[in-house]
Amino acid sequence: DGAGDGAGDGAGDGADGPVSTDAQDERWSADRFYEVVASRLTRTEWPDASMGKLITEHMLGRAPPTREPVKELMKKKIFRGALDTEKSKHVMLLALFSSPRRTRSGRTITQLQLMNEIQECCEAIPHMQREIRPAATFPDDVAHVARELSPRVIQFSGHGNAVRAGAYAGALAFERGGTLQPVPPDELIRLLREDCPDLQAVLLHGCHTLRPLGELIHREMPHLYVIGWDSLLEDKAAIAFCRGFYGKLGEMAEIELAGGPPASIHDAFAEAARCFEEQGFILGDPEDAAVSAKHGRRASGKFDIFMPASYQQQHVNSASSLFSAG
Repeated sequence: DGAGDGAGDGAGDGADGPVSTDAQDERWSADRFYEVVASRLTRTEWPDASMGKLITEHMLGRAPPTREPVKELMKKKIFRGALDTEKSKHVMLLALFSSPRRTRSGRTITQLQLMNEIQECCEAIPHMQREIRPAATFPDDVAHVARELSPRVIQFSGHGNAVRAGAYAGALAFERGGTLQPVPPDELIRLLREDCPDLQAVLLHGCHTLRPLGELIHREMPHLYVIGWDSLLEDKAAIAFCRGFYGKLGEMAEIELAGGPPASIHDAFAEAARCFEEQGFILGDPEDAAVSAKHGRRASGKFDIFMPASYQQQHVNSASSLFSAG
């Protein structure tokens, strides 16, 4: 009789053999387990009630094939708010884009193809780590947002060297209502120094931005990386360069947010240079006939980087300008 009872008790347990009634009670079915987890999550005291509701609805209230991946769920606005610590209020990149249509005297200015660059930025840099300001005015679109978000990299994309002499020499071409608004370099440097305490790098993405402006910024703020162009710059070459820079910076930002090492400006610049070359562009001044003759076609632009003083101290054999072309 006992053998028959044992066999009957264990019939539903297959090869595991008979188990006690207590063990059977403790062995939850998948449905029971799901119910318990859902119940506990529902009772959890979330920082925001809406957050708990969102989790139970999206992650527990749907069949597995229709549930959103956790990565997508965390992109929702409610979670960005929950992660809004003092550190997460800061951004990796403040990107300023400007292409004024006319000078103050009414002369037409050639329009730049900036939308492609903006798209590259949006696709590569995590939403929480970037702030983009098209048709940028100064100081309106820089001072307030710089103080609020404390960017680690500030980029300007647009016409450089808008004024070539006097106090405005090297000025960037910001705009106001479509009209050119050149900004004195000393005012720009003052804003960078006073309103950007976490600033690590300045990317000047436009023709003739490295000198005199980039050189002046580096002289006044030697702790910064300063990247710019020391020549005219083709639009397609500019896009290739920024694709590499944004891509690497965005990749490192994701790793850093996950607890990895901090993003490296040097690595982002190296990837930008690699991408520029890989796309078949020639590094050099397009107006330099010798460079064009050497390669059999016109060069696309000459970029360079000024390294921070701390980097130069660690690499004694480095010049302050790391990358150059003939």
